[in-house]
Amino acid sequence: MRNPKDFFKPMAIGAPEPVREIPFRPSRMIHFFDPSNPKMAAKAPSIAAKCDVILGNLEDAVQADKKIEAREGFIKIAKENDFGDCQLWTRVNSLDSPWFLDDMWQIVQEVGDKVDVIMVPKVEGPWDIHYVDRFLAQLEARAGVKKPILVMQGLSLGPADLAASRRMKTTRVGGGHPGYLVRADPDADNPDAPRVTAQQDLWHYTIARMVDACVANGIFAYYGPFGDIRDTLACEDQFRNAFLLGCVGAWSLHPVQIDIAKKVFSPPVDEVLWAKKVIEEMGDGSGAVMIDGKMQDDAWQNAGRRDVQAMQGDGGARPHARRKGRRPKGGLPVLRGVTMSAQDRPRRSVLYMPGVNARAMEKSRTLPADALIFDLEDAVAPDAKVTARMQVLQAVEAGGYGKREILIRTNGLSTPWGYDDLVAAATAGANAILLPKVESAEVVRQAESVLASHGAPPELAIWCMMETPRGMLHAEEIVDASPRLGGLVMGTSDLAKDLQAQHTAMRLPLITALGLCMLAARAARIAILDGVFLDLNDHEGFVDSCRQGAELGFDGKTLIHPKQLAAANEVFAPSDEELRLSRRIIQAYAEAEAQGKGVVLVDG
Repeated sequence: MRNPKDFFKPMAIGAPEPVREIPFRPSRMIHFFDPSNPKMAAKAPSIAAKCDVILGNLEDAVQADKKIEAREGFIKIAKENDFGDCQLWTRVNSLDSPWFLDDMWQIVQEVGDKVDVIMVPKVEGPWDIHYVDRFLAQLEARAGVKKPILVMQGLSLGPADLAASRRMKTTRVGGGHPGYLVRADPDADNPDAPRVTAQQDLWHYTIARMVDACVANGIFAYYGPFGDIRDTLACEDQFRNAFLLGCVGAWSLHPVQIDIAKKVFSPPVDEVLWAKKVIEEMGDGSGAVMIDGKMQDDAWQNAGRRDVQAMQGDGGARPHARRKGRRPKGGLPVLRGVTMSAQDRPRRSVLYMPGVNARAMEKSRTLPADALIFDLEDAVAPDAKVTARMQVLQAVEAGGYGKREILIRTNGLSTPWGYDDLVAAATAGANAILLPKVESAEVVRQAESVLASHGAPPELAIWCMMETPRGMLHAEEIVDASPRLGGLVMGTSDLAKDLQAQHTAMRLPLITALGLCMLAARAARIAILDGVFLDLNDHEGFVDSCRQGAELGFDGKTLIHPKQLAAANEVFAPSDEELRLSRRIIQAYAEAEAQGKGVVLVDG
């Protein structure tokens, strides 16, 4: 680890000294253009006159056979134009691509003194930034660059790739979904009366988490693109949501979005005037004062300074723009050992079956469930544990479950039955073992050791129940604990109890926990199942819960009764319209690819 006294020294001999404060220049809109597109390239200088930032995009929007042309086009534009107050940024190709090294090398060599910021896509950890930081310093030294180039100057949301990774359901890039809603409670005097609904923001948690990370480290948060160019009203709404949560700017993909971003991310005049008044009244910022009958302290003064700086662009204290990160212990994240065929199987409906109920396990051979969990834990009384184990082993070994995925939920290793459960299940023929109440990676490794030492085949996966607060906080380390790890199952009932939270229709007390586990699962490329819905008489509430889970990105829902199967299978399956849209996108992209294009418009 680098000694703090050396933190602000150049990372290469001859490189410029790193900045100690990020220059606060307005960056309300980051306008993307494709340098390989002659029409876009020709318009870049005139568009720059309207923008805070113009960015030459070398990555997603550029076809593979146009990458070199895009790089050369950006260099040409940078050489031939003076963009004045508009910052010049570029987004290079990802670190794992064949073009990253040449992007960095040629751009810094040719126009390093003109580029303000390099945006690095698909960053997965501090080790990526540290590599780019060191490499960039070496290139700056070689090219004699006098002013350090910033590696971004914050974090920028990429909603398209993130939604795809999470399997989120959105109607457009950066947008929401009309099904992601809250519903008013029933009227006690008229329970059949219509209940008011309101669409919610799918990106609220993600943006807030990103803003918190940025503020904690003195850098800036940016919203990404809004893909529906024609819907300027929704674009303004989404930009405003991001602004209110703390973002300082957003991407613009079309000139029509430039003015929208400028309008939204500029503090209103009355707020700037109020901020100046607070700054003047507060003096040195110590203590608190009453202004117009309201108490103001240093927090309000700092907020006021940010508003004034946003309009003036006159600087502002911000820590080092390129920070040195450490690789996590053990090196790069563990790659999943589960095959793609196992990961891609449907898991819309996953039904719990008490291991003590042999008749129910027999009947489940004919049920339309994608997967079954034979339960040796919560559903079995202590004096029936051994009997339940024997019956589950007999049922699994007998087979007859067709394509259904079979999981055995064992008791915890800390219980009198856990070890024997794992030993027996190791060679029973199930697809996976489901460990209860997992709170650390060590629990997974202990179970893996027991399974391996008792002949478990390589394809036997380990799944983890996530049902305690400590488990939520350790989700990231749990998903990387073993190559056998195949998925997470949310235990929302136990979690709500431990949190001392109420069960509400939209599960707001659990959203943070659900989001943490979803992020961990998608980062590790494993499956994740939503928790159970307990009220078997509330069909409408169950359907709403399924829809919410699907919109959050869950692969399916765990169930407690066969009557819930049909609704879960319907909600977690793509609709006919979604299938038709997918086919249109595939066809449009194939046609564009044949014409050498990298981006297409589908239905606007």
